[in-house]
Amino acid sequence: MCPDGLSCTAGVCVAAPGQVGDLIAFPRKAFDMGCAGGAGCTSDAQPVHTVMLGGFAIERSEVTQAAYARCLADGECTFTPASFTPGSAPDLPVRGIAWAEADTYCRHVGRCLPTEAEWERAARDLAAGPYPWGATLDCQHADYATCGLGAPVASAALPGGDTPSGVHHMAGNVREWVADCFQADYYAHSPPSDPAGPPCTSTRVLRGGSFRSPADALTAWHREAEDPLHVLDDVGVRCAITLP
Repeated sequence: MCPDGLSCTAGVCVAAPGQVGDLIAFPRKAFDMGCAGGAGCTSDAQPVHTVMLGGFAIERSEVTQAAYARCLADGECTFTPASFTPGSAPDLPVRGIAWAEADTYCRHVGRCLPTEAEWERAARDLAAGPYPWGATLDCQHADYATCGLGAPVASAALPGGDTPSGVHHMAGNVREWVADCFQADYYAHSPPSDPAGPPCTSTRVLRGGSFRSPADALTAWHREAEDPLHVLDDVGVRCAITLP
């Protein structure tokens, strides 16, 4: 069963374009994925290539501790992270969950992990610059290593870092699991439409950087490979849905 405002098509929860609750929708569109070289452009994010991506919607904020607590209470999520205090800090992002638990949470709420292409499309949005909001990076835009907080902030605490469409914390705060498996040279031969990542081997993709990350890990194109079994206290999740 899908949440209110969504309908089920071929077993997938879908929504009409526009904002639906906590989701921000992105219509079908081509965009340039990856980077073209220069400072902070690593080889695994090259070459820059045009991707035609179907419509999707992504959660405005990272999954909070309060939301994850409901999944635990329902018995679907079974792992309680070490840094988990939903009673005193419900709006902090949940962190310290492995890939499978992130996937379980998204499925429990009728959603799915975004593909890497969907995540980057939402992070790039309409911003002119390498970061989700534009070209200037400071602690009013993102919680990253330079800020020295050593912990995430609440889900909408830094509105200066919102994308033009209003998605919070696509850079900094916590790194986010996406659906794809990682392959360093995938961009050289990925399909031009709706890429879903390479066959799985041993690693999944993390996106967005965290409160521990340097500035070059906060660009919209930055990719990280991680063992999906690892439980890291700066890693969280946000979910997505497919649009018709």
